[in-house]
Amino acid sequence: MTRWSYTTAPPLANLSEGQATSLAHSEGFSIVSESQFSETVQKGSVISSDPTGGERVKKGTSLHVFISSGPERYATPTLVGLSLDEARQALSRGRLTLGTLSQAWNETVPVGVVVKSSQPEGTLLKKNTPIDLTVSKGPQPIPIASYVGKSADDASTALGKAGFTVTRTEQNSDTVAKDVVISQSPDRGNGKKGDTVRLVVSKGPVLVSVPRVTGKDEAQAREKLTQAGFKVTVTYNTPDWLRLNVVAGQDPASGRMIPKGSTVTIFVS
Repeated sequence: MTRWSYTTAPPLANLSEGQATSLAHSEGFSIVSESQFSETVQKGSVISSDPTGGERVKKGTSLHVFISSGPERYATPTLVGLSLDEARQALSRGRLTLGTLSQAWNETVPVGVVVKSSQPEGTLLKKNTPIDLTVSKGPQPIPIASYVGKSADDASTALGKAGFTVTRTEQNSDTVAKDVVISQSPDRGNGKKGDTVRLVVSKGPVLVSVPRVTGKDEAQAREKLTQAGFKVTVTYNTPDWLRLNVVAGQDPASGRMIPKGSTVTIFVS
């Protein structure tokens, strides 16, 4: 029957790994070491041993020694620029967790992409530390006001200050005054900075040169003015029995540029 010789395990806690190994070997023990995180024992020192120091053990027993690898810390991964799903995965792989999630308008970062992290990349953190993230909601909507019927210059200034790109085209209008907005696209709803708002601006009515009809008979004058796009009124300067039906004058005078459809008065003698 084998008889075992007993002794006590040496105290190894808080010794460096080298010191613990030397002491154990000097007393006839072998060492099996294993790394373990510790918040209190400095890296490279013994946290504990099994059997523990002072415990009665058989001579030649292997001592299981737990060596501190220092505090358990994990580097914050790159999060800014990732989609929310990608950021969640990066945190999970890095032994960290998602904290408070918020959203913010951003003119350049697409919707759903991380724009801010509560911890800078590379920061060492305890396991499962929550990290707050801010995710882009995309560009902030800008209300589009309608400037139809208002000054085109005022419209361009106001829309430009609001962040829009403004284009202007012009066309004649018999009903909308010159330099006033005839139409706008879009003229309601919301847009985003840099969107284009198109204005159609009145050039006023089409102007036509009044033809010369002085010296012509009334019928010829009426026809010429009507063909040019004018309405005609007649003022007779002489009684019927003396009238020669010749145009002695006109108002407006020939050569004047006036809106098409305006009335020209001829004075017939």
